[in-house]
Amino acid sequence: MLSTHDRLLDAFRGSADAIVEKIRQAYEVNYDYYDPSIGHDAMTFGLMVYKSKVHFLSQLEEEHEDIKVLSRHPYFSMKVKNYRVSTYCAGHSDECDIQTAFPLNRTRASIITIHNEKQLRFPFVDHEEPDDSQCTEVIIADIGNHENGLMTHRSPKFGGKSQIALSSGDE
Repeated sequence: MLSTHDRLLDAFRGSADAIVEKIRQAYEVNYDYYDPSIGHDAMTFGLMVYKSKVHFLSQLEEEHEDIKVLSRHPYFSMKVKNYRVSTYCAGHSDECDIQTAFPLNRTRASIITIHNEKQLRFPFVDHEEPDDSQCTEVIIADIGNHENGLMTHRSPKFGGKSQIALSSGDE
């Protein structure tokens, strides 16, 4: 049986760089619209980035045959091969530790994480390591802000324990 890491690398091969680029683009297009002089703050910027992530990531359905948008509202999710993928902003500063920042609220990301962690508590006969092969929800967490744009892009919490870098270019 392939490890979680190997299954994820296989599933995202060919689309990882495009996913990261769409997330980066969502940050960049909102720089010009962010205006603290009219009351914008990190939450405002985050909402604008989220809406843009939905827009740009949805374009991938037409560009990659292994990506399908499942839902745009009330939350965004897409399918990449056998994985249901969502996006989540885990913080706004390069001082933020993505391991401890994710997830800190009661959103869908937190619920998915709890379900994956429950899956890992099942007894696994003849296995030293828990079998997380049924944990097929992946949350792409990013850290960014209006000054620096996208700083970190990882999928932390697949199966409650694994991380993969989605882009091999700069990490």
